[in-house]
Amino acid sequence: EINMNKILRDRELSFHVSEIYSRPRVTRMAGKMGLVAGMALDLTTIDEDDGMPWDFTKQDNRDKAENIIRNKKAMLLIGSPMCSAFSQLQNWNWNKMTDERRNKIIQDGTSHLRFCMHLYKIQMENGMYFLHEHPDQATSWEDPNCEKDDQRQENIYSGILLFVLIS
Repeated sequence: EINMNKILRDRELSFHVSEIYSRPRVTRMAGKMGLVAGMALDLTTIDEDDGMPWDFTKQDNRDKAENIIRNKKAMLLIGSPMCSAFSQLQNWNWNKMTDERRNKIIQDGTSHLRFCMHLYKIQMENGMYFLHEHPDQATSWEDPNCEKDDQRQENIYSGILLFVLIS
């Protein structure tokens, strides 16, 4: 049996799991499973320091989130692309928007996606893990910072299953 709390102590980590651009779904469930839940940084969650939602279009929020990821050391960081910018279902709405509105949504989504990739790189540099919830047909795969590799996806899926099973 693997003792997840021992792993936290041995690796000098603070949390088992944290989420970025995700409502507190996994962190909430982690607590119910006896794991140490980290933060869920999302527009639907409030930064305790300033009482405002986490808005990653703001540089100071990105800087603060990066500092949290660097210092809190979550074993697993979970993120995802913005559905409003990349979902296949969103294609139905593009022609109902002005070009300006559509471009703003895509620009914000791309900025967020690249920020997530930056945080994942920090996780890897620190020997930690990340999970990017990325639908196979999402247009975010077209971003040059997202490398679609079927073998890598298979390994990631296996890693997700392993994490859930040993949790």
